[in-house]
Amino acid sequence: MQQVAQDAAPWAFNHALALYRGHAEIVELGPVLRRAREDIDELIEMAVQRAAQRETWETIGAALGVSRQAARKKYGPRS
Repeated sequence: MQQVAQDAAPWAFNHALALYRGHAEIVELGPVLRRAREDIDELIEMAVQRAAQRETWETIGAALGVSRQAARKKYGPRS
């Protein structure tokens, strides 16, 4: 039994060290992952706003009897 414990000791130590290092890397990634989540939330919000704008131009175009692109071109903001 003592031989088994001696044989397993280096493996157990290396395994514990790998877990510790992995935890440290995860802790270091925390702010990066948080910022990435914020960026993803911003992109989703922008996509929703663009979809809402597109739907608005489709509604305006339908009311005028023209396409969304034509309504936006004629009545949209000037660049």
